Amino acid sequence: MKEITEEMFKTVEALYPPNKFTKFMFRHFSTNTAKEDLHVRRVVQGILIATFALGFLGTVIGVTNLFIMFVTLSFTLGLVLLGIAMTTAVIMNNLRIRKIRKHLGLSRSSYDDLKYYWD
Repeated sequence: MKEITEEMFKTVEALYPPNKFTKFMFRHFSTNTAKEDLHVRRVVQGILIATFALGFLGTVIGVTNLFIMFVTLSFTLGLVLLGIAMTTAVIMNNLRIRKIRKHLGLSRSSYDDLKYYWD
């Protein structure tokens, strides 16, 4: 295996930058989200919790089935769209990393070792 320098690694990584959607999803919805970036995550969580609570309380109180259906479908749609968006961001990032690894001729574990060593 050839010796890969930090400069070479950073140069190849710059050739394949993540797109804006991937940056947005990882910035606001990853486990390493900074405190100043939590507002988007909290708004989405608040909307999902509110729609769930409305559906739950509406069922307990006995409101109309039309209201329950609307709230349940809203909650389901929001949850499914969030799941699809997060899955898409992960897949796009994995494809980007695969291109970088292929360009450098690295295995997955070698890439991870170098990435975390130099970051």
